[in-house]
Amino acid sequence: SQSMIDSLRQELNNSKDDIEKIGILNRLSFEYIWQNTDTAITLANQSVKLSEANEYRKGLPSAYRSLSLAEKLKGNFDKAIEYTQKAIALYDEFEDTSSLAISYKDLGDIYHSQGEDEPKSVEYLLKALRLAESIGDKKTMAACFNNIALAYKHMENYDKAIEYHHKSIELKQEMGNRRSLVFSYANLGVVYNNTGLIDEGIEYYLKALDIAEDFGNKVHLAAINENLGLAYKDNKEFNKARRSISKALEYFSEIDDGVGIAISYYNLAELSKDQKNYSSGLNFAKRSLEKSLEINSAVQIMDSYKIYHELYSLLGNYKQAYEYLKLYKDKNESIFNEEKHEQIAELQTKYETEKKQQQIALLEKEQQLNAEVIEKQEITIYFIIGMLLVSVVFTITIFRQYKKTAESNKALVKKNLELMQTETSIYSLKKNQNKFSDDTKLEILDKLNTYIEDKKIFKTPKLSIDNLAKELDTNRTYLSEIINDEYGTNFNQFINSRRVIEARKMLVDTKYEIYTIESIAEEVGFSSKSVFNESFKKFTGISPSFFRQNALKKSA
Repeated sequence: SQSMIDSLRQELNNSKDDIEKIGILNRLSFEYIWQNTDTAITLANQSVKLSEANEYRKGLPSAYRSLSLAEKLKGNFDKAIEYTQKAIALYDEFEDTSSLAISYKDLGDIYHSQGEDEPKSVEYLLKALRLAESIGDKKTMAACFNNIALAYKHMENYDKAIEYHHKSIELKQEMGNRRSLVFSYANLGVVYNNTGLIDEGIEYYLKALDIAEDFGNKVHLAAINENLGLAYKDNKEFNKARRSISKALEYFSEIDDGVGIAISYYNLAELSKDQKNYSSGLNFAKRSLEKSLEINSAVQIMDSYKIYHELYSLLGNYKQAYEYLKLYKDKNESIFNEEKHEQIAELQTKYETEKKQQQIALLEKEQQLNAEVIEKQEITIYFIIGMLLVSVVFTITIFRQYKKTAESNKALVKKNLELMQTETSIYSLKKNQNKFSDDTKLEILDKLNTYIEDKKIFKTPKLSIDNLAKELDTNRTYLSEIINDEYGTNFNQFINSRRVIEARKMLVDTKYEIYTIESIAEEVGFSSKSVFNESFKKFTGISPSFFRQNALKKSA
């Protein structure tokens, strides 16, 4: 709290003893972790330096733990692991079992947050649990049980997740910690829903709701009611679902949570769709869109367009369905740029995507020519150096050529970011250019859009045209002809282009910063990194690594 920070600051200013200052710096650093990570790191480093200067090793592990927690929050997981391991070594040396258990829990939490090695996360959490059990530290034990459950949930080992959630709940009940039970019950409800045990999920949502009502936190009440309503919806208990979601809407309205209000209206529209009450669904969709536009929530605007499209499709109003699908697609493609590249909004957008691709091709050609020039001039400069002639002019020339190549590559990044802004819906009907009626073609394209954009079927490794045609209730000949007519390419190139578009978004999304390029390639459906690199270069003109590095710089 701020009062605690102010008090510790005063103590630090008044202290004359270095050992005392080390303790204050460690406590102060810990208080800052969830308010200002940079300040927390600065204070912890001051503690480390002072501890080392005074050869006071007992001051180091607390400083290392603060550094670990702060770096974890910043997403610097390797540093967080390094500092935690230093703390563990010292706590082990000092035989401080309580702190050692907490540090092993921290290490397990870091691996869970990193998301790449959940088994290792569980390994360290279990180690922490055994230490906590040996000294009867129920608080740390409950935290370990809860975090082990979350790790197992992430691995989709729901049986183990349920087992450890129950263990955490038992300890919290024993300690009388009702407030924290709200989150445990709600988390357990989510796990049960994920396993298809909806009745059990509903049971724990109701338990969470019962406690939350005692404390009266409207944020918690809104969220639990919303999730409970969705569980009822999945269970086909539509009346209960409507009551719970409507209750959530009341709470969201009371706390003036615009996003929550828009989401509740959207879920009510979805519920009406499932009940085949399409007119009611359109009314809720209208309210969701109005609120989304009012708060300028791009994601909720996009979702509102989507439910409009689905409702009009079910009503057989294909013209309106098509219009809202176009709006949905446009908003979907623009969200990345609105969030990550505001400066691109000022660029001209009048050029068609085909023109952008032509510019990319020209820039790629220019890049190749520059590379040839550089190679020739490198040979020249080595000769000149060997002959002890004046090389300054040539060195400058070489530098300029390298600079020109770098500028060409950066221009390619810029063009690709512009492309991400101007890529259009997969709908682009060409009248009278094929044997299908527009209605038939629109129907197939509508299904294709759903499977490509919503279900992202292109992420399926080794996806074949036969498999996709079967999903679309058509045959490979018709599907191949439509893809060729609409996109001027074959099936494999079309699928790979969608994979590259998806990968391009992930490469500039900070959520995927910890993903390797190979992991992203696999995530979007490529069977090998080499195929991905080749396809990405063909589609964008640059390598994925260069695009990621420079696009993230532009968004920084």
